[in-house]
Amino acid sequence: MSQKGKTYTRFLSFYAILGVLCIPGPASAVGPLYWSVSSPDKSLTVVITQQRLNSPYLLRGKDRSFFDQLKSELGGLEEGPIDRKKLAKVLLKYDVGSLIHGVFFSSGAKSDRDLAGGRLRIARAISVFIEATGVRVAASGGVKNDHVHPGKVQGDSKNIYGNIIFARDEFTAESIDCHVNIDLAQIRGYGLGEDAERLLTLLALHRLRKLLDGDLRLRTACDLEPVDREKITADRPNNFALPSLAELEKDMPEAIEACKEMMKSDTKVPFEDELKNAKETSETEAAPDDVDAGTDDDIEDKEE
Repeated sequence: MSQKGKTYTRFLSFYAILGVLCIPGPASAVGPLYWSVSSPDKSLTVVITQQRLNSPYLLRGKDRSFFDQLKSELGGLEEGPIDRKKLAKVLLKYDVGSLIHGVFFSSGAKSDRDLAGGRLRIARAISVFIEATGVRVAASGGVKNDHVHPGKVQGDSKNIYGNIIFARDEFTAESIDCHVNIDLAQIRGYGLGEDAERLLTLLALHRLRKLLDGDLRLRTACDLEPVDREKITADRPNNFALPSLAELEKDMPEAIEACKEMMKSDTKVPFEDELKNAKETSETEAAPDDVDAGTDDDIEDKEE
């Protein structure tokens, strides 16, 4: 899009990257750092990151124990307005990360609609994107060298052999900015108390700092580096400085300890279903409930 003669390009959202960063502190204290789903013979374990509490591996397997437990604890939400405080309390117990990254219990399957008709949803409390201003094309090129047979080969219409010259367009920009929003009002609106609010705020800040301190290689030929890692400040609250990773990890154990009674530390779900490749099942045999509509995050992935 363009504004006042300049070109703006938003080229990445970070909810997926933020979602896989680790939470510091002992697993026994913070609740599940991840959910593990094992095959029947225990030879394979699938790791599900925190914002995927609505994963079909947890909710749609033959073993319905966790689904039934979740439905029982969320009882009373089938009709009428959603009690967000009750929902937030259950999410804190089983998946603290979902209160930061959001969750949507509706994959299109009938079993998921059994959870309050598919209306249980928490929006992301943290969102991050990178935006480039004044984008310009940087034309370049190169050659694929064939040291065995540099010349053209008769019948080689796909240019498999020989030296091949190619053109390439890359991009540069006047400025590249990282925009972050941590919704403190939403975190307070969960109604979980000051201890939980502090933990969730620290987790959000920790994940942001972990991201910015890491290697920002977003894709091929796209390596970004903060101008000044030590001086990252917010517009609101004005001049709030992002704490260092050491400071955040120092405060985290105390915050986890204060909330450990509200969180379940070990949750494992067996998944014994046999999953067949799509080509093994004809389209006429596939039921509507077999279609996974995905979360709103999945939809944004496709759009971007």
